[in-house]
Amino acid sequence: GTSFGTNFTVSIEAAEGVTTGISAADRARTISVAIDAARRRADDGAIPLAVDLCTGSGAIAAALAAEVPDARVVAVEISETAASLARENCERLVPGRVEVIHADATDPLVLHDLNGQVDVVVSNPPFVLTPPAVREAGLPLMEYRDAGAPVLPALVPAVGEHLSPGGIAVMLGNWEIAAGALGNDGDADADVDPEADAPAWDAHPRAWLIFCIFNR
Repeated sequence: GTSFGTNFTVSIEAAEGVTTGISAADRARTISVAIDAARRRADDGAIPLAVDLCTGSGAIAAALAAEVPDARVVAVEISETAASLARENCERLVPGRVEVIHADATDPLVLHDLNGQVDVVVSNPPFVLTPPAVREAGLPLMEYRDAGAPVLPALVPAVGEHLSPGGIAVMLGNWEIAAGALGNDGDADADVDPEADAPAWDAHPRAWLIFCIFNR
């Protein structure tokens, strides 16, 4: 688990018994940024509205509710099993504080009523890293099973619709970077082959952002 404050701990184990390769430190950093943003809105006298997309076990939503007592927290999860676990966890840790919606977070109608009102959007979508054995065997990589696709390409462009003026989105994504990948300035990493036929390392997030409407 990851602790927040002095005596609050939330479980970060995957809802359906599958562990991920992301570090607890990265996840904790994501949650901390979201909590700080919600606190700033509360300090300004507002009632922060925070939305956790792809909530999984409800860890991030529960942390937001616990650390920002005035916040309204909504969590969305497509898996029925995970959504049920998220409700159970949130009711146990922060009773009555988190609204868990069993739905597809990429469906624009799910949070349509909240468009333009959300102060903090946070998301740590599921992903699957290609195991070393698969890579070494020359089998296809798993880029399209992780958060690189199809989750984040659908989530990121829609975030601007949800955010209130001055709102913030905190999203922890993952995608595989091929050896020889170039940076957006065309310079190859010093440790890779500049002649390799590989897309820019940041090609995925740049493609997602092309369709964003962060204009609020």
